[in-house]
Amino acid sequence: ELLTKDSKLDRLGLETKSIYQAITSQQRAQAKRRSDVKFDRLNQTTKEEYLNKAEGNIDNAKEDYFVAENKKAILKNKEAFEGISSEYGIKPELLNDAEYKKLAKAKPNSEALIDENNKVYINLDLAAKNGRVGVVGHELLHAITKSKLKTQGKANQAGKDLLGWLEQNAPETFSYVDAIDSLIFDAMSDFVLDDYLDDGVNDG
Repeated sequence: ELLTKDSKLDRLGLETKSIYQAITSQQRAQAKRRSDVKFDRLNQTTKEEYLNKAEGNIDNAKEDYFVAENKKAILKNKEAFEGISSEYGIKPELLNDAEYKKLAKAKPNSEALIDENNKVYINLDLAAKNGRVGVVGHELLHAITKSKLKTQGKANQAGKDLLGWLEQNAPETFSYVDAIDSLIFDAMSDFVLDDYLDDGVNDG
């Protein structure tokens, strides 16, 4: 039984979501392993501070350290994007988990929200817990695309410019975006080829 175009698009959406989840899960695991090594190398005083806060539980202490360091990295990521966010008039706002959940359109367990006015809100606590240190750049890319890029030509050029900037100034975000882009391109290519073959069979 041949799939309809709508069902193929639904399938593509699910595949893309699965790819996204697999990549972010893998990135989180790798980042956590690196963080655990850094924790083991902390000076004794700092390590004891985390252990005391975690009531002696080493795993919880390492998790707290992981989240704290990720928050610092997210703040640095936001600073790195100050120039481009100012240029496009989009200022991502970092909120703690309680503040974020008060937003009317915030979905459960979501790390970010772009509202109807193209305002970007980021759940700093959750993003840090998930190891999403490049979340500011990722959401800014969505917001810029949504609000400013009116034609495909402009979108293509602006996308190239932004990717070039990411590669130079935010390599972790660039690697993430580039990996997603490649995987989606492959999936879209399969979709277009399947659609072409189906049309050819039906027309023939």
